[in-house]
This record gives sequence, structure tokens and C-alpha cells, in this order.
Amino acid sequence: MPLMTGGSSAHLLALEYTLKPLLATLKGKSLKGVYLVDSQIDKLKPEQPIVENEVLQRLKKQLSYFVEIINKQKVTVV
Repeated sequence: MPLMTGGSSAHLLALEYTLKPLLATLKGKSLKGVYLVDSQIDKLKPEQPIVENEVLQRLKKQLSYFVEIINKQKVTVV
């Protein structure tokens, strides 16, 4: 799941231009990523670092989608 943090929203496209091509090269599934600005994270609270409810909802939605994709692609390893 593409997840990236940065100092400002000016780096938002870094997710599209750097992380997604890397995941594609590694044969990863293309997913909508989540970009967080440092001010949306409280690094002193590791048990609940997300400080904005809207951001938390976005993360939960993408995580749910990510888990759904993983569950569909489970392959039995022999």
C-alpha cells in the first residue's frame, strides 16, 4: 500500500512519480496511495499518531481496500 509522509503538501505528487513506479517495477498492484503531511502525525503518540479524523478515515478506507485485494490474491504455497 503506497504510504508517504512529507513536510508539506507541495510534495504530494512524489507518491505518483516515485513510489508508484517503484511498486510497478516490483510487480505490485497499483493502488491509490495516501500522503500525509508531518503536521497530521503526532510522533509522540505511537498508539494513535494520526491527529486529524479525516486523514484517519482515508487511511482506514485504503487499508480496507488493501486487505480486500490481499485476501483475493491469496495463493497456496507448496
